[in-house]
Amino acid sequence: MLVFDAAHSEVEDKFRIIGRLRGPLVAIVVFTERGSTTRIISARLANKYEVQLYEGRSFRH
Repeated sequence: MLVFDAAHSEVEDKFRIIGRLRGPLVAIVVFTERGSTTRIISARLANKYEVQLYEGRSFRH
């Protein structure tokens, strides 16, 4: 799932992509594009809340 990150795009357009890696692992990558180059800003495993959003479930405390 690719999402434009309007809240953090003051200087340059930033995007977040979230997807399943292997098995239960879900990752989030934040990146920007500069011409023909893609620059990765951050890459990490999704937290519990983000996994539930990705899987289309509502978050429960």
